Amino acid sequence: MTRFRITASGRSRIGRPEVVFALCLGLAAPACDAPALGERPAVLELDSDTVRLEAGVTVADVVLRSGGADAVHPDTIRIRVGDVVQFTAADARSHAVEFDRERLTPDAAAFLERTTQLRSPPLLTRGARWIVSFDGAPPGAYPFTDIATGAGGLVTVARAPRPAG
Repeated sequence: MTRFRITASGRSRIGRPEVVFALCLGLAAPACDAPALGERPAVLELDSDTVRLEAGVTVADVVLRSGGADAVHPDTIRIRVGDVVQFTAADARSHAVEFDRERLTPDAAAFLERTTQLRSPPLLTRGARWIVSFDGAPPGAYPFTDIATGAGGLVTVARAPRPAG
């Protein structure tokens, strides 16, 4: 089942898709909870794309900064299968997010590679975003690094509860 769809096909100024999707699962981490269901709209409005999310999908925000203690904030994200993580550049410095292939499980690395989501495109301007959907990937921890600053973090994805009924 597809949990998101693109309703417009915008491109960035450099000709690459502005919105890149990746799918993943993981184990729950005790550090940072994703927002509760219903706290986010079911639509992500981007420059020239609109992404409609299935009911119950949560968007967790990760902010990328030039440096310091909050270069990646929050640095630990806990989400459920099907949820989305949005990486946003908070300044005009170039950022790029890369999942750490060496620390991923083989299944997680294969999934991210198959979906071409091991690394974001360059986030060149303040407010530039990379959207990653964690729908349909194997469980596990997904460590990442902002290669521009060297700051890193961890996305963990818990199995979604089975639907009642």
